[in-house]
Amino acid sequence: MTQGVWKAAAFLVTFGLVLMACREAPTGAPAPAGQQAPRVTEVGVTDDSILLGTHQPLSGPAASYSPISRASEAYFKYINDQGGVNGRKIIYKIEDDGYQPPRTVEVVKKLVEQDKVFAIFNGLGTPTHSQVFEWLNDNKIPDMYIASGATKWTEPVRRYVFGFQPDYRVEGTLLARYAIQNLPGKKAGIFYQNDDFGKDGARWFEETLKKANYPVVARESYEVNATDMSSQIIKLRDAGAEVVLLFCVPRPCALFLKQAEQLGYRATFLMSAVSNDPEMFNTAGPSAMEGVITLGWLPLFDDTSNPRIRQHYEILQKYAPGLQPQNFTVNGQMAAEIMVETLRRAGRDLTREKLIDAAESIKDWSDNIAGIGVTMSPTDHRPFKAMRYMKFTGGKIIFISDYQYE
Repeated sequence: MTQGVWKAAAFLVTFGLVLMACREAPTGAPAPAGQQAPRVTEVGVTDDSILLGTHQPLSGPAASYSPISRASEAYFKYINDQGGVNGRKIIYKIEDDGYQPPRTVEVVKKLVEQDKVFAIFNGLGTPTHSQVFEWLNDNKIPDMYIASGATKWTEPVRRYVFGFQPDYRVEGTLLARYAIQNLPGKKAGIFYQNDDFGKDGARWFEETLKKANYPVVARESYEVNATDMSSQIIKLRDAGAEVVLLFCVPRPCALFLKQAEQLGYRATFLMSAVSNDPEMFNTAGPSAMEGVITLGWLPLFDDTSNPRIRQHYEILQKYAPGLQPQNFTVNGQMAAEIMVETLRRAGRDLTREKLIDAAESIKDWSDNIAGIGVTMSPTDHRPFKAMRYMKFTGGKIIFISDYQYE
């Protein structure tokens, strides 16, 4: 080969390498004059939309919770009509898991792998969400504001997992404290759902009583699909339980109270906040609910003296016609409000990592339907930590205390 040919070949090789280097330049490099820099895109995010997904029990034994996701969806539609969040509208995809853990795995993987959601939001249920939260965290999918108070979501803190309501340690401790302070010298019993949800609350209740030498004389569990609670009721009654913890979802709790009344079993019932809704009156009946003590952390749905509750009614009327306001709808709106605030703080250049950073930056944020300050950090993923005692009486639920901390 002649010297001239060698030089020509060398030139072509060098020129080709330069072209390849230019084409493979990192996206952060300045774009040539007159050209727009390439946009960095995130899964589930477009120029004008954000796709969120959730699993909810729209059917099955916990279907009474279905108003929660409908209220969240209504609030997102309300925000969309205000221009959305940083110029993007929220699309909310709700999948029914029937409160069945295997189904939860199926629908969550569909949301992530097929629908390509930006984040999972407010997935409901301890036994159900327990099957997916570690997988979401391992795959760096934001798992935002879980509709369950299990302590496992936030202890230990996982970067991509955030709780929502006060956890079951707070509930169990406060309900036990009520017994210690207001019902001294009594004997306690425990009725709980036979899964992580029920065991979590029962554990903290019993541990708190034990420290005060308050006797627990019976512990009875039930399966989530059960409808006959008579054997558990009789065992609690025969053991002499005068104060009974009810750590159960709404339908089983209501059935327990209705059947206890029918069997003539009278005790002071301390019920988890997860069943704190007027719908309980319809299933159990007002007389069976009379005097039941529970907990709450949101304003009551029927407190129309509260301007935020009046706005809640207006939002439901316009964006979820036919959905009646109740405590569960207030819960759904509160979850949506904190999600919107987190997205707003994450900014227009939205990524999953920026969403997590935004959530951890929230401090003393009280512009919400609850009217109480929310603070989180890289070491604390619990937005709400205080509750108030409440009582079912006269066909209504009323507050009987100020906010209490664990």
